Amino acid sequence: MKIRKIDIIVWFEKSLAIYKIGKSLFDTLPFLRPILRKGQMAFKPKFTGWGMSTFHENPDLSRSDDVFRRAFSDVHNFDKKNFHSYDNKTIDGSLWRFWFVSYAARHARIFAKSNVLAECGVGMGYTAFFALNEFDNPTMHLYDSWEGGIRQEQLTSSETMKVGFYKDLDMETTKKNLARFEKNTMYHKGYIPETFDDTAPKEIGYLHIDLNSSKATKEALEFFIPRLVNNGIILFDEYGYKEYFETRQVSDKILESQKGNLLKLPTGQAIYQHKI
Repeated sequence: MKIRKIDIIVWFEKSLAIYKIGKSLFDTLPFLRPILRKGQMAFKPKFTGWGMSTFHENPDLSRSDDVFRRAFSDVHNFDKKNFHSYDNKTIDGSLWRFWFVSYAARHARIFAKSNVLAECGVGMGYTAFFALNEFDNPTMHLYDSWEGGIRQEQLTSSETMKVGFYKDLDMETTKKNLARFEKNTMYHKGYIPETFDDTAPKEIGYLHIDLNSSKATKEALEFFIPRLVNNGIILFDEYGYKEYFETRQVSDKILESQKGNLLKLPTGQAIYQHKI
C-alpha cells in the first residue's frame, strides 16, 4: 500500500489533536491524572539502554534469580574513582548486557560442564564479575593491557579512534572490584597475542571477547577456539556495533569453518555455542 504525503499530514494532525485534548484534561481535571499517567506508562519502554529498548519484561531481579540479582546489586558498589568506572545510571542502563553475560556463563556451566573461563578485554571487571558469580568454584583467566591502552598497530584504519583508549585503567582497581574471587582469578597483563603463552588454560568452557580491535579479536579466536570444549560458549561484546564491522567480519570468517551456532543479540553482543 502506497503511503501518500497527505496521509502522513492527516495522521500527524490527528495525533497532535489527541495530545492537546489529553493535556487539557490533565491540566483541568486533576482527578483524571492517575489514569492519564497510567496510560502514558503503557506506551513507555520498560527498559532503554545499550542500544536497545523493550516494552516487555526485564531480567528477573526477584528472589527467583538470586545470583544475578545480587551481582547486579553488588556492581553498584564497584570503585567509582577511575575514569572508566560506571556510574549507577550506566550500570542500570547495562541491565540487559549484564544479563546476557550471566546467561552465557550459566549456559557454559550447565552444558559445557567446565568451570574454566577466560576474558579478553577486562576493563574494570564488570563483565568478569557477572560470569564468575555463576560458578561455585571457577578458574578465570583475565587478559588486558590495563595501563597500556590500545596500541595503534592493533587497529585497522577504521578503528584508529581507539588509539590509546583505556590507558587510564588500573589493574589494582580491577583486582579490588573482583576481590571476592581473588583465589579464582589469574591476571595476564599485557598485549595480545604476547600474553598467550604456557600459562593459558588448556581447555575452557567460556570465553568473553571485548577488545575493540578486529586484529586482537582474530588472534583471541584463533588461540582459544581449539581449547574450547564441546558446548563451550564465546560471548562477543561488539559483534553488532556498526563501528566495529571489521570485528564482525573477522569473527564470521573464523566461525564459518566451525560447527557451532551463533545467536545475535539486540545489545550488539552475540553468543556462540561451540560444537566439536
